[in-house]
Amino acid sequence: MKASEAAKAWGWSEDKVRRYCRDGMVPFASKELGRFGREEWVIPNGSAVPPISLYDAANWMTLIRDVSEGATPDLQGPEGSDVRIADALAYLGQLGWCTRLELRKDARGRLLPLETVRGIRLTTSGLRCLDEFNDSRKCSITVVRSGALTKSAAGLLGLSMKGEVQETRSVYRG
Repeated sequence: MKASEAAKAWGWSEDKVRRYCRDGMVPFASKELGRFGREEWVIPNGSAVPPISLYDAANWMTLIRDVSEGATPDLQGPEGSDVRIADALAYLGQLGWCTRLELRKDARGRLLPLETVRGIRLTTSGLRCLDEFNDSRKCSITVVRSGALTKSAAGLLGLSMKGEVQETRSVYRG
């Protein structure tokens, strides 16, 4: 199906569908030559609505990477979040960005999110995607100031208070 058909089926705008395809969030989506020689996104028939955005995927992949390096974050979510956690992690596996998902549950059948995440590793393509995502959110800004900066503003910007300074820093766009 085309992006316009997926947009109708999913209740999304065409731009959002194209953005998800471009970001690699729709498995097996590809560009093909369409009418008038223009490239169009083609999505396999029956494709499900992606359960997470690229931003959420990057957050999950960051969490997986951090846990594999020994971090122990609190993953307690609201009631019903077990399904969302399992769906997000399974989707990353479908995209080929992490290893196979094995849900770890307690004796009462509740998901153990941290134990589940501990069993997952990012693939090479997942690490590359995470790096590209982080790089795309960086932008360089040049800060020029002269002695009239307040102490609190200097602290917020991470600058010293002495003399005239021109610095280029990498910051993340929200």
